[in-house]
Amino acid sequence: MIVAVAADVVTIVVMIVVDKLCLPKYIKSPGDFGFRGFFVFKIWEFFFLGLIYDAGTDPLRLHYLTHEFYMKKILIALGCVIMVLFSSTAHAQSKTITAAADPWPPFITPDSPSQGLSMEVVTAAFKTQGYDVKLEIVPWNRAENGVKEGSYDILPNTWKNEKRLSYLTYSAPYASNQIKFIKRKGDAFEYTGLSSLAGKIVGTVSGYGYSSDFTSDTGFEREPTGDLITNIKKLVRGRIDLTLSDEIVAKAVIAQEDSSLLDKIAFTKEAMSSNDLFVTCGLANPRHQEIIEAFNKGLAAIKADGTFKKIMAKYGIR
Repeated sequence: MIVAVAADVVTIVVMIVVDKLCLPKYIKSPGDFGFRGFFVFKIWEFFFLGLIYDAGTDPLRLHYLTHEFYMKKILIALGCVIMVLFSSTAHAQSKTITAAADPWPPFITPDSPSQGLSMEVVTAAFKTQGYDVKLEIVPWNRAENGVKEGSYDILPNTWKNEKRLSYLTYSAPYASNQIKFIKRKGDAFEYTGLSSLAGKIVGTVSGYGYSSDFTSDTGFEREPTGDLITNIKKLVRGRIDLTLSDEIVAKAVIAQEDSSLLDKIAFTKEAMSSNDLFVTCGLANPRHQEIIEAFNKGLAAIKADGTFKKIMAKYGIR
């Protein structure tokens, strides 16, 4: 009796799981009985009639088969529940994309509800393809290495260089950065090419994707730090001669950290480079092609429906 009741309970749980998670809500049998009741009835009809047929008129044989039947039914039902739950969890995880980046306003702004321009674009694009995006804020080196190894899915804001092409796959570009040199206010320096940096100490950020020409030039010294604001403070104190960043990003970072520093710096008129901004995924990630294709399709979709234009206008970019 206990075995029978347990089997009934497990069967009901299985039917609910099947009805709620595995089958379309619109499937109904005739009348008000509903799909679940109809399905349960058919399962019972199939097994019980088969049981009676096997047992014949022998009550001992029927008792034995009944016990054996219930035990098998419990095992099968439990197996179904485990398979359904595992399948549902795996499916949910496959539709969630984990992004990693460091704070880089206005493109990556952890304290903002939108999380910045890049995350607004990325989230909107992936949403059209049925994906959710979760952002984790970590130092840039950790973010890049994590995506390279596959522990994170994407970098939402990546510059392209030759080194990265060996371990990252790139999306279509969605924005562009003007990389300018930052100097102390009153400094007459203007950038006219890498040769104009001769003898200078230039503050850089570890792991950022500067061009190979810039990183290999021997005419000036590069002094890396962990973030832009550290370089700005070193610049103002005279410990380095220059640093460099996208002008929009630099102004946003400084305004957020210490707005008084904006009165102590200036930007060169000429940019060193114009760097397109991409979403990237590690080649080691088995889903890299799926993820980048989904973003590209989503980007085209939000450009077509006007969402992309609205996001860019929100940040003063046209």
